[in-house]
Amino acid sequence: MLYTDPFTAKELGRPRMPSGAGAQRPREKRVRSLVEGREIGDSSPALEQQVQVLTLKLHEAHEALQREAAEKRQKEEASWTSELKYRNILESIEDGYFEVDLQGNLIFFNEGLCRITGYPPEELHGMNNRDYMSEETSGKVFETFNQVYRTGEATKVLGWELIRKDGERRYVETSISLVRNPKGEPAGFRGIARDITGVKRLEKAKERAIHHLSHELGTPLSILEGVLRRIPEDLKKGNVERIYDAIERGKRNVKRLTGLQTKMNDILNERPVQEKEKILHLLDSALAILDDLQEESLQEGAEAIRRNLIQRLDSLQKVEEVQTEPIALDAFIRRICEEARLSMTGRQLEIVEKIDEGPCAEMDPKVLKKVCEGFLKNAIENTPDEGTIEIELRSEDKVAKLSFRDFGTGVTSENQKLIFSGFFHTQDTNLYASRKPYLFNAGGSGSDLLRARVLSERFGFSVDFSSTRCRHLPTDRDECAGKISSCPFIKGKEECFASGGSTFSLCLPLRKSCPR
Repeated sequence: MLYTDPFTAKELGRPRMPSGAGAQRPREKRVRSLVEGREIGDSSPALEQQVQVLTLKLHEAHEALQREAAEKRQKEEASWTSELKYRNILESIEDGYFEVDLQGNLIFFNEGLCRITGYPPEELHGMNNRDYMSEETSGKVFETFNQVYRTGEATKVLGWELIRKDGERRYVETSISLVRNPKGEPAGFRGIARDITGVKRLEKAKERAIHHLSHELGTPLSILEGVLRRIPEDLKKGNVERIYDAIERGKRNVKRLTGLQTKMNDILNERPVQEKEKILHLLDSALAILDDLQEESLQEGAEAIRRNLIQRLDSLQKVEEVQTEPIALDAFIRRICEEARLSMTGRQLEIVEKIDEGPCAEMDPKVLKKVCEGFLKNAIENTPDEGTIEIELRSEDKVAKLSFRDFGTGVTSENQKLIFSGFFHTQDTNLYASRKPYLFNAGGSGSDLLRARVLSERFGFSVDFSSTRCRHLPTDRDECAGKISSCPFIKGKEECFASGGSTFSLCLPLRKSCPR
């Protein structure tokens, strides 16, 4: 910008004569250049030259500013692209990424952390770990963060328990590192939280399954041991009646162990065929050596050995042949229900049938019977006396849905995720006694449900499950009275039916019709 002495533009164009004086030489006007800091003459060529110089400098300065702005925009765009790239990476991972300040308040996180905690982003932002952790866990978190702050070394922690917005408890494996500001001073923490709730639950299920399976094996074995110990004593005393009683007791427990073995074979049914073929291949190779000896006696002996070994393998690893056939589901389910009524003698239960007429499926009836009997037996053993079980068969859209609903104690939300995991039971093992099948809380190895899942995957049908835990018995350590009229929390059946229960169902593809 230029500025001048106080002369008008008109005066700059022609000389001014002083008043009251004769003609004199015009006074030379002086123009001061703000940029140059010096005076220049008022001749037009000099002024124009100065303006051109200044204009050029202004143009160069403008171009420099444009280049600087363009470079700044490029850097910002590159920074934004990089930030967007890493944001997309953070949003795409299943694990939860988070950044907190030194007080433990969340200042940045990804969608994964929202999924783990159950909180939407607008609620999670600014929350402190104390808001979604128990007091005990918060204390452990403080100690860990304090250690990272003091040492500056990253660390990994297993098993922190989070309390989701819906109240569900989840477990995370967390890695934590220190964040520093440009001056190198601690400014906060960042970390990744991996949801290991499933692993924790499976560990718990495995522990309980082993405990319960040990209980299932230990009880009949101890009874058999007692039977075998007493029989010689009774023989010496000539107490034949007690010997017969002991033998019958032993038979019942051998049958119990055999039943468990049958379920195990159903679950592991694919393995024996492959093992048997490998063993027979080795046997054929070995017996070929005997055949080369060309001795009749050895050949006969080799064939006898081969037959005996095959029979032994068949007995140990027998695999039933699958035979599919049309099944009239209405008649089939009625037979299952009638057999259950005969088996649950002494129980005060009503089995209500809500069955569509005519649906037909094609599959192995032995497989379907195992699944249906397992679901119905489970419903009976989890329903208190004076209760009701509903069996419903509905067909629509080329699918038959068969449901077994009980109005029992139901299953806790934590156990619901493990119900088909294998040898898992819905109650604490210590609450089970060695009761006969179909009695309330009769227990069992928990293999019926695992077998149903395995068979469904093998034979092309689906199984499902839903449950509501009795509100009066919130944990699996709370024991039901076993009879509705003996329950201290309710006044009648309707209140019992409304308090909890479970439904197991299977869906079968339908065929057009069954021969009658």
